[in-house]
Amino acid sequence: MIRLRTAGWFCSPRRRWWHPVLRPLLGDDFFGKLAGFSAGSASIVLAIALYDLATRRRIHAAWAAAAAFYAVAELLSIWAIISPWWPPMARALLGV
Repeated sequence: MIRLRTAGWFCSPRRRWWHPVLRPLLGDDFFGKLAGFSAGSASIVLAIALYDLATRRRIHAAWAAAAAFYAVAELLSIWAIISPWWPPMARALLGV
């Protein structure tokens, strides 16, 4: 669970680092943002699952549930980012 949370903590720095490079290649649609924003986190989550399979021969149920929740949260956040209602709502929330 700690490793899964660590994957979430490092999302923002990785996004700032490689999304500007990958953006022209991937585009600004849903799948382009999904690949650009979530590729690093997904690779960490996958590595954790492979580690569990290699060392314990199973994936713990709590970790699998948390990974599924994390994946849904990533998909919903990207959907919100590309939705037309998000920029006005973000400005309103920030008071800008």
